[in-house]
Amino acid sequence: MKISINNCFSAIYLIAFIILSFNRFFINSIFFFGLFIFACLSIYMNNLKKISLQSTIFSWLLLLMCALSVIWSVNVKTSFTISIYLFCTTLFVLSFVNMYSKEQLINLILKYAFLLMLINIVFICLLPDLTRSFDFRYGNVYKGLFLQKNALGKYAVLCFFMSAWALLFLKKNNFLNIITIFFSIICIILSKSSGAAFIFMISLVLLSLFKIGFPKKTIISIMMVSFLTVFYFILSPPKIIQYLLEDLLNRDLTYTGRVYIWDITKKAIMQRPFSGYGINAFWSSEYYKEVNSKYIAFNPTHSHDGFLDIILSVGIVGLLLYILWGLILLRMCMNLSKYNYSFALLCFGIYFLILLNNIMETDLIYPYSMFYPLQIIVFFLVSYLRKEENLLEKSI
Repeated sequence: MKISINNCFSAIYLIAFIILSFNRFFINSIFFFGLFIFACLSIYMNNLKKISLQSTIFSWLLLLMCALSVIWSVNVKTSFTISIYLFCTTLFVLSFVNMYSKEQLINLILKYAFLLMLINIVFICLLPDLTRSFDFRYGNVYKGLFLQKNALGKYAVLCFFMSAWALLFLKKNNFLNIITIFFSIICIILSKSSGAAFIFMISLVLLSLFKIGFPKKTIISIMMVSFLTVFYFILSPPKIIQYLLEDLLNRDLTYTGRVYIWDITKKAIMQRPFSGYGINAFWSSEYYKEVNSKYIAFNPTHSHDGFLDIILSVGIVGLLLYILWGLILLRMCMNLSKYNYSFALLCFGIYFLILLNNIMETDLIYPYSMFYPLQIIVFFLVSYLRKEENLLEKSI
């Protein structure tokens, strides 16, 4: 009976995570209320075995900041709703990591990656008109069951990375991982997303460094310097980068209009740098009609940069909290011994790819995406690995 209940719980978690990924379907108040009820039931049945205040403190501080932003929000209704949704999602994810062991969590994440890619491939084959759209640069592109092709590309890269890591280091369930890798590469190609292609190349470099056995501190340092360099070059490209993009690669230096969105975002941040405009309030439809429609002809719904969106939502204070949370994660990854080498690098790799994606998209603190729950799962896994290592050292 216990096995049956565990299987049911696992299935519900996987279904919920897939729905969170396909935010165009079923995402409403009822869905998040269901997450809350199920999380409470899971925690009640399993108790708080593994969750500690230390491992979740920054998640709750960020949530508190988002909730407080309702007070000064330019759209109280939107900020209040998103704060509730974030709380429900966070509690649901914490109930998930509380229920399973390290190995079980990783196995479920790999199953999630397989199912996500399988569903997209099946629908692309059976319903091409539903899963295809027209892009003025690339012609016909595929978006799968996502709203845009970039979403299909970014999720495909993440699924590829996790499955390739499992194939290289876990060396079990190889058939499942090989199929996921194959489907992921097909989705990346069909999406024709240049951002996804770039992050895919970075993931190959990461996996190569992992397999060669470079020291963790070296890999993490190289990747974070690379991230900051890319971040700077995209937001403020020097002339040589402009030449490479425009003349040699024939690319749009506005990044499909993102530069105009960033200009509006930066000016808005300068007006309210510390408090922000309330979580998800600035690009809400009501505030757009009232204010932003004077400056931009369409509502982009977010800033297309996760870091700018944090400042826009909860100010510099919120961004500092997020950065501190990330620095603690990186420090724990660096400090793990060879005993947890591969697991530490998996956690770092997932987090790093999410950071890269958020140079051009918004998923850092966002309830309508699986990238936010994955950050919590990764942070918990590293905390769990650290605790496991400490117990091992005491027993020696």
